[in-house]
Amino acid sequence: MVRNSKLHIVDLAGSERVAKTGIDGKLLSEAKFINKSLHHLEHVCFVVVVVVVVVVVVVVVVVVVVDCVMYVMYCMDAFIGLRI
Repeated sequence: MVRNSKLHIVDLAGSERVAKTGIDGKLLSEAKFINKSLHHLEHVCFVVVVVVVVVVVVVVVVVVVVDCVMYVMYCMDAFIGLRI
């Protein structure tokens, strides 16, 4: 089963300079908090992607190793069967 998903991250606070916007007080404080939250969200998303990639690589390696072991056991069984 294949599932697709999308993650859209939007910079709600904007990247404009504070002097150009003319905001101060509570709006400036909110913009700072939003930017800080987005900064941390970026790091969390990066860590999640890295963890998913590592898990996929580990699963692929395990499948390949198990497949190789099964093939060797099959070959040994066939070889022993021929000698008897």
